[in-house]
Amino acid sequence: MIRMVTAVEVTPGQEGAWQEAWRTLREARSRYSGFQGASLLRDSARPTQYLVLSEWADHAQLAAAMRELGWLGRDQVVPWAAGPTRVYDEIEESVGDTMETGGAGGAGQRSNALNRERA
Repeated sequence: MIRMVTAVEVTPGQEGAWQEAWRTLREARSRYSGFQGASLLRDSARPTQYLVLSEWADHAQLAAAMRELGWLGRDQVVPWAAGPTRVYDEIEESVGDTMETGGAGGAGQRSNALNRERA
């Protein structure tokens, strides 16, 4: 699985337009067999700052979708953007247990400690 993170700064007052554009794009991506899901996150302290997390089966399927959807021109100017969109492509997949699964080395304990700090 390949993950991609996109950081978007939205012009104040354009949050609704951006969220609608994201929903439309999510629907377009869902037509590709390699698309495995996406989430839209908003910074609670800076509500015009968003992250988009998307997951794809592999690099080849992500690249094919990018070509067909026109994502290769990532520097496009869109009316809701307050600045350039920054894209972070995963270059190496994670392996082994994650903190949430309680893997070796007490990772699950670290995750539980972090959750307690947030409460």
